[in-house]
Amino acid sequence: MQNYIPPVHRSTYTGNSARTKRRHRAQAKKDAEKNGQTIDHFVSITKSDEIDEISEESEDDDYSQQVINSLEIQLKEKNLDEGHKLRLTAILQYMRLLEFQDSKLEASLSVAHQFKKGPWFARCLRLWSHMLQNGESIPFSKRGKHCKIKSLLNDEDIQIQVTSYLREKKFEFYVADIVDYVTNTIFLSLGIKPKTTIR
Repeated sequence: MQNYIPPVHRSTYTGNSARTKRRHRAQAKKDAEKNGQTIDHFVSITKSDEIDEISEESEDDDYSQQVINSLEIQLKEKNLDEGHKLRLTAILQYMRLLEFQDSKLEASLSVAHQFKKGPWFARCLRLWSHMLQNGESIPFSKRGKHCKIKSLLNDEDIQIQVTSYLREKKFEFYVADIVDYVTNTIFLSLGIKPKTTIR
C-alpha cells in the first residue's frame, strides 16, 4: 500500500446499478398488480387522436409534394450555377427517397454516396430540405465570386506619391487629409474620376 493515492472526492452511490434497477422494476410490477392500475389506465388513445395524426401526415405529404414540384421547376431553368444545380438535384432525390423510406439519415447518406460525397453533405441535405419545407431558400455558393481587382496601392508610382506626401506632413495630418490627397491628386493624375460622396 505504499503507492496508494487516496481519491480527491469521496465515492458516492448514485443508485444506478443494474441490481437496483431490477429491484425497482420488480417493486413497480408488484405495486401495479396491487393497485390494479397501470399506465394504460391514465393515458388513452381515442379515434379522433388517430384521425388527427393521419390528417397531419397527409398535409405533410402534400407539402413535400409541392416542394418536389417547385424543385423540378427550378431545375428546368437554364441559367443555374453548376454547384446550385447539384444541390437542387440532390435535394430532389432526397425528397423523393423519403416518400419510400422512413429514415431521413439513411436516405440522406444514400443520396450523398450517390453523388460521391460524405456525411457532411448528407447533413446539409437534411438541413436544406428542412429549409425548403419552411419556405426558405437554400444558400448559394459564393465560390469564385470574390473581387478579382488588384489594389492601386500596390502600384509603385502610387506608393511613391503616398510616401512622399506622408514625409512632407510628418505626423501632422488626419486620415481624411490622406483620402482627399489620394482621390483629388493621385487619382486625377491617373485619369480616374473621383466618386461623389455625401459628407
